[in-house]
Amino acid sequence: MSNEQTAQVVVPLGEGLARQVRFALDVHGLTAIERRTYTATRRRETSAEHCWHLALLAYAFSEYAAAPVDVAHTILMLLIHDVPEIDAGDASIYDTVARNAAAALEAEAATRMFGLLAGQAGDTLHALWEEFEAQTTAEARYAKAIDRIAPLLLNHASEGQLWREAGVTAAMVRTTHEAVLEAGAPMLAETLRVLLADAVTRGWLPAE
Repeated sequence: MSNEQTAQVVVPLGEGLARQVRFALDVHGLTAIERRTYTATRRRETSAEHCWHLALLAYAFSEYAAAPVDVAHTILMLLIHDVPEIDAGDASIYDTVARNAAAALEAEAATRMFGLLAGQAGDTLHALWEEFEAQTTAEARYAKAIDRIAPLLLNHASEGQLWREAGVTAAMVRTTHEAVLEAGAPMLAETLRVLLADAVTRGWLPAE
């Protein structure tokens, strides 16, 4: 649906509901954002699938959080944390230059996307996104740990397909993710170490 068509649909609804409908249509764009991670069936995962997966894992793994967390708060944070990718795209976790360049674009995108929801709803979602980025709360650190472990589980399930394409080593993966997992959910850091050891043994990932 084009922007013009969208406008024709929402104008009769009144300003408040029209903005919410526009947000609903825009945020659906996450279904079209293709991530670099492969699913266990060897297709690219979408950002929408990623967010859904994280929300479910945040509930399933909550007993492993490093500190007591508000699980509902964490789930909502994870459902919206990648919304700015609709404008900014998905940058590889192993490409530092691309990720640094994306940071400003994502901040601008967050302002635009959450600004579609006038008043408290938009402010709340924007604050959740900023909380996730700042990593200053137990919920944000746990959410970040879940955000990191889910792709690692899929990378292992797809026999290291992304790892090979990205040209990374077990040492690089561990350096990139281990501290984040330790901060948010130490048992998931141990899971990382087990996955990497197995991937190296199976020849899916070079050690160095």
